[in-house]
Amino acid sequence: MLSFIAFCLIIFLSGCSQIYDPQLENQNEILVVEAHMSDFQETYFVKLSLTTRFNSSQISIPVSGARVWVTDDNNRSIYLYSETDKGYYSFSPSINEIGMNRHSYSLHINTASGDMYESSSEMMDYPFLIDSVYGIKKTRTELVKSPDDGSVFPEKRTYIDIITNIHSDFNSALKMRFNPAWIFEMIDYHRDVTGGPPVPPTYSWTYTANNSLAVSEATNNNILTEQYAGSMLIDNITNPNANQNLFNIVIVINYYSLNDNSYNFYREMEEQLSSDDALFDPIAQQIEGNMKCVNKPEKHVVGLFEVASHEMQVFLVSPGNENSQPVFKKANSFYGLPGEPKGQTEGVPPYWWFE
Repeated sequence: MLSFIAFCLIIFLSGCSQIYDPQLENQNEILVVEAHMSDFQETYFVKLSLTTRFNSSQISIPVSGARVWVTDDNNRSIYLYSETDKGYYSFSPSINEIGMNRHSYSLHINTASGDMYESSSEMMDYPFLIDSVYGIKKTRTELVKSPDDGSVFPEKRTYIDIITNIHSDFNSALKMRFNPAWIFEMIDYHRDVTGGPPVPPTYSWTYTANNSLAVSEATNNNILTEQYAGSMLIDNITNPNANQNLFNIVIVINYYSLNDNSYNFYREMEEQLSSDDALFDPIAQQIEGNMKCVNKPEKHVVGLFEVASHEMQVFLVSPGNENSQPVFKKANSFYGLPGEPKGQTEGVPPYWWFE
């Protein structure tokens, strides 16, 4: 309703309007922290950037030259991070250096300008396991931009929504974040119509992550049912067996067991992203993170040092026909994941290939 009223006012006033410059006061640059570590042997990272002024064309400014480290507050171990790209600091743990459940960790940042930041002490909770996964076909009407003239028009699109059920043997409320990825496996058999010798097939794939935010609903018990964990656009995809080249659709569900600070941060972010453009919608700086400036307590900083246990499950997906729901079948074996978002091999499938 507010947007409709605003639109009518614009039409009414457009005949006698002039540009208004509100002369907004530019706020100081604020450090933004995005950091993650887990109990998984994966790259732990810290991304540092500065917010830009209201009238700047830049989204953010990377912060280079900082000293970044994490301490284990239980045994005082230190994990020193290296800057591998501008504003991106990483640490690749050995199997003996991965995060430990029920240990607490703190992030420390000393910038080149002399400011010192640190997080609150964050505990890594025990991991929880998904009991079952199924898919629901959903048709949604979305506004799509025309590639020809840039105009916008409504279009119906079909998705598979991923639904999970989870329970824990621990008597505590479950707090989860989901991050699915999709692998499309294709085989080209190079059929020879001339009657010559058979040609080895080509195995190719695409690997796409779903970067939308999916957080479990709030609960006071140790059971989560019918939790939305992401979705995949499936228009123009039929049953894999009906398409000569499409061999398998694979879903990789990464999910994280969160402590209270991380869970509350993501829930507030989710509420902001799903808001309805109301007059007093929350803004990013209103979301409480777990970082602070030690040497200048009045200095504002936003962001999250996420400490979470990480689990992963892999399923083969058959989208089904137009009137049936897709079937999720757990993969029998797991040898790894594609190292690149797309690629191909000749004659022999890659070592991680799912069948």
